[in-house]
Amino acid sequence: MNGYKIKELRISKGLSQQALADAIGFPKGTIGRIEASGEEIKKIDLHNALVKYFNNEPIETPRLEAVPLRLADPFGFESTGDKIYTLADGSLMMEVPIIPIRAQAGYVHNYQYPEFYEDLATIPVMIDTKAFSTYMAFEVKGDSMVDVSSIEMAEKSIFPGRIAVGRLLDKSKWRYKLHTHNYDSWIIVHREKGIVCKEIINHDVDQGMITIHSLNPEYKDEVWDLNEVDQIFSIVKIEQNKR
Repeated sequence: MNGYKIKELRISKGLSQQALADAIGFPKGTIGRIEASGEEIKKIDLHNALVKYFNNEPIETPRLEAVPLRLADPFGFESTGDKIYTLADGSLMMEVPIIPIRAQAGYVHNYQYPEFYEDLATIPVMIDTKAFSTYMAFEVKGDSMVDVSSIEMAEKSIFPGRIAVGRLLDKSKWRYKLHTHNYDSWIIVHREKGIVCKEIINHDVDQGMITIHSLNPEYKDEVWDLNEVDQIFSIVKIEQNKR
């Protein structure tokens, strides 16, 4: 399928580029560039999403339990262009890229493409050293990580609207037992099921499977194949949303 064919099909359905982008979970700019160039689609996930849509096949709507957040830039990253900023007391602040809310569904399919990150906003995050780790900040949605049955569970809960700062766990480390005892909760990006905020209560290294758990007892545990997971972030900090 090429860009000109996509444009013809889109117009035949009376869709704008934005409407098509929203329907398949990809950025409008991606649709626009393909249509303008007429090029063949090289991204398999985009090609499959378009084929499914125009053939009226169901497209699973990704869950989004953690929504990327845009905060202010009080430390001057935007004006200086620095990635790491040293505060007066010697502590370090790192400029962390944020996915705009309007593109949250597209993040699941496009996070690996450099052009997806062009002109993104950022958020400042405190770091221990100048380690080259990847961080992302998410605004938590939904009540899957909320349990107020006791004071202990309420203290562990991650309430809607809180900010979860995650540090990316490199895929090379998935071959070994995840350090679930060091982190209470995780952000997990599944290429079909979306972005979720969960505990990981079991990691079957041999089978490459993880069991994810919600604090809210109304949600059942799920077993996910790591071959279908693109990213795992260990949550290193929970903050209030001061917006």
